[in-house]
Amino acid sequence: EPVVDGQGHVLYPAGTRANPLDVVSLSEPILFFDARDPDQVAYAERMRVERDDLFTPILVAGSWVELNLKWKRQVFFDQKGELTTKLGVRAVPALVVQEGRALRVTEFAP
Repeated sequence: EPVVDGQGHVLYPAGTRANPLDVVSLSEPILFFDARDPDQVAYAERMRVERDDLFTPILVAGSWVELNLKWKRQVFFDQKGELTTKLGVRAVPALVVQEGRALRVTEFAP
């Protein structure tokens, strides 16, 4: 199917292969983690200090509301695992960073 804008104008004809990173960039690293695991939450808190809060926290499980209040910032939740599936994240915690026209996913132990 063609990709169209809000007015129905064709942006990309059907069959076109395009890299979204040619048009937009990842503004900051993304950290996927499980808030039910105290070690992963502690790792994310250390990362907040080390990176001066310059990353996007996305939970795969646990209470995002609790972290929103504690950290006084937006914490996201990966509904139905859509982002982790699209990005190929198989284990958490995982850090996603942009390197040129590609995304690098690093999975590690907290």
